[in-house]
Amino acid sequence: MHDVKLQQIFRGLVLISIVLFIFFWLLPFLNLNFSEDEKNILAWYGYGSYIPESNLINWGLFAVWLFLSIGIFFFNRLARSGYLLLIIIITILSFFWGFRILTPLEAGLSSLISMLDGALLCFMYLTKLNEKFISPRRAD
Repeated sequence: MHDVKLQQIFRGLVLISIVLFIFFWLLPFLNLNFSEDEKNILAWYGYGSYIPESNLINWGLFAVWLFLSIGIFFFNRLARSGYLLLIIIITILSFFWGFRILTPLEAGLSSLISMLDGALLCFMYLTKLNEKFISPRRAD
């Protein structure tokens, strides 16, 4: 019974993470009323980057993250490894992406998403859920 509750909490956190990340991802497309000064400040996003801005890379990372998140929701062993690897790769790449200028809402969401990533990794590797990812898939 305790394992079922742990699975429910984990899956709830995965869903919250997915919803927050999609909202965070779509924020720049919303028509938020920024002043000219605020638009000028936000325009410095990516300044000094060693990695050129690419929609293909950005949307690719988004798609991979979403795919892996759905995979960990269903306790897929390869998705768990991929999720950890993606977090590590994005963390390393962040040193080369230049300045990150975020609105207060974006900064708050980014912080929450990072905490959820950490919590999900702890659940996947440091709790009994670890066994759920290792053992062959059983019907729930």
